[in-house]
Amino acid sequence: MAGSRGYRCPRPVASTPSVDLPVWHSSPAVRLFAGLILLLAAHRASAAESPETRWSFGWDGNLIVGRWMSATAEITVTEPGRYQVEVAALDSIGHTARYSSPTVDLTPGAHRLSGLFQLGRLEGDFTARVLKDGVPFATRPVRPGIDADVPPVMKLSDRLFVVIGKPRGIDNLAHFDSEGEPARVVSAVRLATDNLPTEPLGYDGAHAVLIAGDQRLSDVASKALLEWVHRGGRLIVSIPKDVAGWSTNPLRAQLPITVAAEPYIARELGSLEVFAGRNVRIPSPGRLPVARLEVPDGRVIAGTREEPLLASASLGLGEVTVLALDLTQAPLANWGGLDDFMARLLNVSNVAANNSQRKSQQVGQLTTTGISDLASQLVATQDHFEAVQRASPWLVMGWLLLYILIVGPIDYFLVHYVLRRPGWTWVTVLASAVGFGWIAAQTAQSATPPAPLLKQLDVMDIDVAQQRAYHRTWATNYAPVTNRADWEFVPIPTPASTASVPTLNPFSAPEAAFGGMYRTPGTEWGRTDYTVEPHAGTAHRTPALQRSTQQWVANWTEENAKSFLGELRADGLGRLTGSMTHHFGGPLQDWMLAYGNRAYRLLKDREDLRSLDWKPEVTLSLDDRQMYQQDLRSFLTGSMTRVERKEDRLTGNVRNVQTRYNPLDRDPLAVWQAITFHHETGAKNYTTLANELLDTDDFSRQLELGRAVILGRLESPSRLAIHRDGIPVTADELTVVVRIVIPVGRSTEIQRTLPKLDKIP
Repeated sequence: MAGSRGYRCPRPVASTPSVDLPVWHSSPAVRLFAGLILLLAAHRASAAESPETRWSFGWDGNLIVGRWMSATAEITVTEPGRYQVEVAALDSIGHTARYSSPTVDLTPGAHRLSGLFQLGRLEGDFTARVLKDGVPFATRPVRPGIDADVPPVMKLSDRLFVVIGKPRGIDNLAHFDSEGEPARVVSAVRLATDNLPTEPLGYDGAHAVLIAGDQRLSDVASKALLEWVHRGGRLIVSIPKDVAGWSTNPLRAQLPITVAAEPYIARELGSLEVFAGRNVRIPSPGRLPVARLEVPDGRVIAGTREEPLLASASLGLGEVTVLALDLTQAPLANWGGLDDFMARLLNVSNVAANNSQRKSQQVGQLTTTGISDLASQLVATQDHFEAVQRASPWLVMGWLLLYILIVGPIDYFLVHYVLRRPGWTWVTVLASAVGFGWIAAQTAQSATPPAPLLKQLDVMDIDVAQQRAYHRTWATNYAPVTNRADWEFVPIPTPASTASVPTLNPFSAPEAAFGGMYRTPGTEWGRTDYTVEPHAGTAHRTPALQRSTQQWVANWTEENAKSFLGELRADGLGRLTGSMTHHFGGPLQDWMLAYGNRAYRLLKDREDLRSLDWKPEVTLSLDDRQMYQQDLRSFLTGSMTRVERKEDRLTGNVRNVQTRYNPLDRDPLAVWQAITFHHETGAKNYTTLANELLDTDDFSRQLELGRAVILGRLESPSRLAIHRDGIPVTADELTVVVRIVIPVGRSTEIQRTLPKLDKIP
């Protein structure tokens, strides 16, 4: 064609065979392959657009990275079969984790299926689908921030509250966000009782659950909610105006704060106004029927001279706060200071300051250690293997400097003045590169163990009041070569106790670095996938790259765990007395007991840094002469008082010296001490690290509610068996950390005998 700039095929020559494209396209194998692809695509498209399936994710579409979330599908079944929910999401490394729920047998009709999953990345899409007999039945690709029903994924520092009922003062929580932060830093989700999770892990992303008014939960939802509180959650209950109707609520009997059958008449509510921090009067008629709260063990936050109006108490490892008035009814519903009261009640009034402080400290911390959260320090601690000798950055920089010297001035001197062959520089540079590559490969090979390694950290939380133990195991696998493996975690309960099936999930740091959940996802060619069964404690075909680590965390509960017995009481001066005994499989080392603002340790001498071992079956008394006490914060922060003398030695300055927290400390007990008493030490003001991912593990609140906490290291075998590819494996490094929460009775008797002088620091 004249004027055409396209490619012209030359005229075929008889001796030169040409490529016949129609023959390629008419191949039966190709046609069959293309037809199968089109059929599969049509099947997936029809399943994804199935009008009989309605999906919901998280809390009304709100999702939090690194937290357990629920994916719920409302489906219409026409044929009986075995159905399950599967969610495929990116993990922090970049692989695709497929979270599979247990299969259930369904008959024709309308059904509701749910499954749990975690998002390993702050950004990234995921896919949810319902499987019928292992075959996709309905599929939904989800794009957070793009799909109308799924907002952008929330960070761990965001605050999400679940509200059951219709109280005022919730919609204005965004007013307390810091300047420049998105409006979803603090958000509240209103849910009907029918949409509540039916298992405890479904509440993982909620910072608190508020029940206001006459709301009645189903038995399944109530059981799941209370179990979540027992594991460290926070529940806030506003007693309905109809106190008599509350007496028939099934939730009433499970709370640690009881409500009397008959209300009383309150004439002043000034303590609630003081709690809100606003000089705005509550429009009270003067004689107001109010529920009478009975707080046998806990803390009264606000109240009249005779009766409490707002109180908190421990429930397991969590907290329950009860308000004696109805937030949905007058006079609180008409109160001008209700917004500030709700912000203080939900503990979000300081979010603005905390977020600003977190930003400034995170930037400064990342420039030095790369660690901004205590969970990141825990990950770094578990990633360190004594048998793996990694090269330090200084050594690498030294080798780079040496290589630059060799290929630069040394090579120039060699080829110009010694060999007098400048052209040989191509040979010498190539030889230098090959030689340094060989040295690097040999160094890496010699530093790599020939067999895989396993590092294990067990954390055992014991609730003495309920005789329950909550176990968690961080298992870190080091792979010398690239491989895939199947993992199974099996609890080992005592003969008198019963254990639940572990829940399993990958664990990562809340950082923006490689392997962190805040890292931006890329193209990631060659992405592999694996399957996680959270309710079975198993993971299948998990990939591990050469010389890399992979962390798993397994959670399980042990009922009737009578491994610790103790009866403690506090006298009128706040001094703790009583005795206690443990029945663990080994001695308790480096342990301490915290109560109120005091720390108790068993020492040979007051100046000793380490406590004496507490052997099993040995009864200890807090009145023992070797049980020394000191200020709790001073002990946790390593504070001491120094007197700086002047030259005349007559006067001096008293200065309080505090040991700086080390974010690079690899001692698991030191890390868990910082996590357990994070708020008590001053939080980020002392550690310079946030505690967002493991915030429910901060037991400082238990101290405020009148509980005692024991923290120590246990010299004992693990209570969890780990199987890799069906073969039991023994950890190369094992650490067992024990945390015990003990109820403390209160004595109102006046102490008439002074304590001994050697017991006072």
